Amino acid sequence: MTQRALTGYLSELRLTTKEFKGKDNLKLDIVVSADELYVIRTGVETNFAKSFLLAASLIQDFSKPLIIVANAGDENTVFCNLYDAASKTKIYREWSRDLDWATIIRDIQILLSGTSSAIPSTPKLSVVPQPVHTQRIKNRIAAIDKEKIEYLVGRLG
Repeated sequence: MTQRALTGYLSELRLTTKEFKGKDNLKLDIVVSADELYVIRTGVETNFAKSFLLAASLIQDFSKPLIIVANAGDENTVFCNLYDAASKTKIYREWSRDLDWATIIRDIQILLSGTSSAIPSTPKLSVVPQPVHTQRIKNRIAAIDKEKIEYLVGRLG
């Protein structure tokens, strides 16, 4: 993917495992419905995932389009900026060391599913084994992690 931004509707947030060097690594899949279905895959502990989750945690209505932007930081860092697509307003939440990422993910999943009464109050995040989808749709997976930074953001310098 050579583009730095994607405009669409956040349709799903899921945790998956991906084997790398013989170990299972936990990944966050950000599923966006745009001109086609896109899956942005990032390590759950990355700055990209955390900056995305911080901003997304402020959204109460996911029926409106968002702009997801990948921004280069240091040589091995990618951050995410999130914007309201209609107003072009940046969605921003202050960073805190005391954040409970599992609860943030769960709360976003509840809003996306629309079935908050059916989900227990204790965070129980499910990990979806690969393969995730068998649907006959085009998927583009953008791997946003340290090994794929140049691939994702291209040559910004």
